[in-house]
Amino acid sequence: MGVRSGGPMGHVYDYPTLIAALDAGKGLSDKGFTFLDRDQREQYFSFEDLRAEAMRRAAHFRQHGMKQGDRVAMIIPDGEDFVPTFLGAVWAGLVPVPLYPPLSLGKLDSYIETLINILNKAKPTHIATSAKLQQVIWSGLSKVPSLQGVITSEELRGPAPEGVSQDPAVVAPEDLCFLQFTSGSTSTPKGV
Repeated sequence: MGVRSGGPMGHVYDYPTLIAALDAGKGLSDKGFTFLDRDQREQYFSFEDLRAEAMRRAAHFRQHGMKQGDRVAMIIPDGEDFVPTFLGAVWAGLVPVPLYPPLSLGKLDSYIETLINILNKAKPTHIATSAKLQQVIWSGLSKVPSLQGVITSEELRGPAPEGVSQDPAVVAPEDLCFLQFTSGSTSTPKGV
């Protein structure tokens, strides 16, 4: 599946993959995205910054032994961490599985039960989440046989590990880009 992007004066760019679209951001520091945190503080990422972040985070995933085609569940509530982590997973050729965080501690048991159900269907090798959320979800992780580890947002924001490839994965337009699960509001969540 390709990526179509609008440009200046109505020009449309077609990219065969998300990696190709991200790689096209090389050197573009005057255009990008601004994220607002919970306190409404802005954090700007140019397209070049997003590309660099994706490369760095891809190296972290590879440092954990993840290889092309592996699935990584993502429970990351903040956009300024979620987007670069998602793009880093794609850059590494991984299949991100975005999942919503618990909305309240009052319904944590129900959340953990649904999370275990989704994770056992998605079969991720790793989970990317914040250190804080890791403490909240740890009780259910042992019930997911495919899981080999947790990678925290804090680690992913750190310097790239030395000697680990930051090159983009070689993917085809028909390769699976990400796995999204339905909300489960009317039945058990299903992957699409």
